[in-house]
Amino acid sequence: MGTILNIPIKENGILSSGPFVTQAFTGFFACWLAFWLTRNKSLKISTLRKGANSLSCFIFTLGTAGIYFSGCDTMWNEICLFIATASVGFGFAGSLITAVDMSPTYCGVLMGFASTLGSFSGFAIPLTAGALTKHEQTLDQWGKMFLTTAGVGAGSGIIFHILGSTDIQPWDQSSSKDVNLNSFEKPQEKALPNELEKT
Repeated sequence: MGTILNIPIKENGILSSGPFVTQAFTGFFACWLAFWLTRNKSLKISTLRKGANSLSCFIFTLGTAGIYFSGCDTMWNEICLFIATASVGFGFAGSLITAVDMSPTYCGVLMGFASTLGSFSGFAIPLTAGALTKHEQTLDQWGKMFLTTAGVGAGSGIIFHILGSTDIQPWDQSSSKDVNLNSFEKPQEKALPNELEKT
């Protein structure tokens, strides 16, 4: 923003952090809606997870690609950035929680493993951006970076939609075989002693 769009550093900081605040609210709303839909048995858990993740990746791809097509228009750049970043919140009700569905026993290990693999993007993105803009800090070079990001977002959404699963895996060794995280039915209330005497 500062190099290509020439936005002052103070305004740049506000515009860059704002989308993440929106993302937090989006994530809260998505998780609440997912819980409500599951509790009312409106959707299967697999349909819900894949739907939320696909929505997240689809909107993210559109928003990121929109930054490329916005050119030097600051307003549209910021709108697309807000849309792309906020849409990631839907992923909290999608792929980010599937480890709990797949293995209640080892969900912590699975999420740790997934987070480790995901952290490699923290190395790959700066290296890619540096390689593209090292000798040429232009709008076209940054556009290539945003299109690459959009492609990765779309690809990850397609892969999860095809290969993603919410079924409890056979290698999961839960202490109770009757545990079903996909069910939110209330436990039956035990009768009070006074009620037993009346019966």
